[in-house]
Amino acid sequence: MFTDEKVFQLTSNRHIRIYRPNKTRYNEEYINNSNRSGRFSVNVWAWLSRHGLGVCWILNERFNAITYKNILENVMLPSVRHHFPENNFILQQDNCPVHNAQIIKEYFATNNVETMVWPAKCPDVNIIENVWGMMTKKIYDINFKQQNRDTLIHFIKQTWDELSDDPLLIANLYSSIPRRLNEILERNGAMTKY
Repeated sequence: MFTDEKVFQLTSNRHIRIYRPNKTRYNEEYINNSNRSGRFSVNVWAWLSRHGLGVCWILNERFNAITYKNILENVMLPSVRHHFPENNFILQQDNCPVHNAQIIKEYFATNNVETMVWPAKCPDVNIIENVWGMMTKKIYDINFKQQNRDTLIHFIKQTWDELSDDPLLIANLYSSIPRRLNEILERNGAMTKY
């Protein structure tokens, strides 16, 4: 079971390359306006497994160990046990300090949740990163009519649901794992972007 957190923002913070003739820097056709104020973001946590996309949870508070424990207790375990009633899953999480807090370790031990040993700074192997990438592209391609947090939350949930309906998504992501691992081994631990 793969998990991760993601921050979605009102506008993409991607760099945009603009090609223009010399001495035309301030011509209107070569200016790309961006929002400098009124920015907002939405933090989410989600999981996926071989059964499909799980829960995409909107965080309304700061992500810390207490928030994470509440997510594990009230969102993750109940939803995962629907697919794995015997607790026969291994939880993947990155090495974020929140994930390694003592109360989280104690929670896992008390609830018999097995976690995967995960190397530091290794997002290339976590297939949920690909889902975040697909969601980000779809969401930023939408022309927001109402630019507010609730609208962004609506599009996040809608996009997650749309991706959940894709029967090949999970199969393709899981089948890519051996290739990712082999490439990392071939590069002696160096990673690439997928």
